[in-house]
Amino acid sequence: FFMGLASGRVAAVNATIDECGRKYTFSISGFHDAHENEVTSLAFVNGVGNDGESGILLYSACGGGYVYCHPNALCPERNFSMDKAILAFSSNGAIFSLTSTTVDTGDYSSSIICTGDGEGKIRLWTRPDPALCNGSETHCFVPILVKQAGTRTGLVTRMKFVHNHNDLLVTCTNNGDVRIWKLHCCNKRSGGKKVGKPQLELKYDKMGLHNGAVEVVMNVGDMLLTSGGNDGRVVGVDLNNGLILQSIDCHTGERLQHSDGNTILAKSCVVGMIVSGKEGHMTTLCRDGLLQRWSFVVRTPI
Repeated sequence: FFMGLASGRVAAVNATIDECGRKYTFSISGFHDAHENEVTSLAFVNGVGNDGESGILLYSACGGGYVYCHPNALCPERNFSMDKAILAFSSNGAIFSLTSTTVDTGDYSSSIICTGDGEGKIRLWTRPDPALCNGSETHCFVPILVKQAGTRTGLVTRMKFVHNHNDLLVTCTNNGDVRIWKLHCCNKRSGGKKVGKPQLELKYDKMGLHNGAVEVVMNVGDMLLTSGGNDGRVVGVDLNNGLILQSIDCHTGERLQHSDGNTILAKSCVVGMIVSGKEGHMTTLCRDGLLQRWSFVVRTPI
């Protein structure tokens, strides 16, 4: 797997399991100091490798507004090398979130990258028409659309394309707002003439879904799962109609006593989730280190 560091470094990490199959050993197998600012997001993008073949490429974004492509990071023929980084594009402000999808524009398939900034704006980026590009521009993207991620200005903390649901885009902010968009993909050419570019249509606006920054967004089929702020909740939203299906209190809270004798109930944000439909449970990790396994019927602390 890959991780981005505050120093601007993007690193590849190998995980090796022991002979008993009970413990992993992690080691950094390669890195590249591509950025001068903190790496804020990583994404896998359908692209064209150095050999001209289509494949999945690693992209990284930073607080300086730059997005780099790491063309060899997922290439076994090059030993998953991190020795090269190519500037894909840059934005006027810091980029805090990054995701991608692939659309059919009529004449060819094209990769779409979506970025979120610190002013609540999301931007769609795509490659120029291949007929106008040369080999050196295969990793480059140009902006095509700007939208607002919430009714209130706030940093865009997380975003995700839901590929098995006709390319819905989910965007989340540090205000706890969640928006669900529909990506409409128009044919690039019609009768020899260029027509509209891909567009985003706002489908559902879940303002204040959490009481702070949304830090986890994932989907299980038609259900979207989110968590954020310090409310300790995981919220399930139906992607078909935008209705809240259920809210689970994954962190019941800990009572803390102030020096004045008053007590408060402190909760922790859920920062990670793993859902196993086969085994019928969900595992959640809170920021304070609490790890719990939730059955679809009852909860079992770990």
